[in-house]
Amino acid sequence: MKLRTREQVIAEFSRMGISVSGWASEHGVARQVVDGLLKGKLKGRRGSAHDVAVILGLKDGIVADRHRQEKASGCSRPGKK
Repeated sequence: MKLRTREQVIAEFSRMGISVSGWASEHGVARQVVDGLLKGKLKGRRGSAHDVAVILGLKDGIVADRHRQEKASGCSRPGKK
C-alpha cells in the first residue's frame, strides 16, 4: 500500500464529502485520535493512534486485534483487571 501524507488524507475526505467524525464513527475509533493524527499532534506510535494511522495509510504497520486480546485476558485495558 502506498503511504499518504496528512494533506492527502484530508483532501480525500473533502473530495468524498466525508467528515472526520463520520469516518471515525464508521471505523469505530475516537474522533480525537483521527483529528490528532491529521493535525500532526499525534504521531501514531502506539495503541489506537497507531491503528488509525495504518488504516488511513499514514504509516506502514499491522493493526492489532486489541478487542480479541482484551476479551481473552478478561481485561478491558492492558494492565487493568
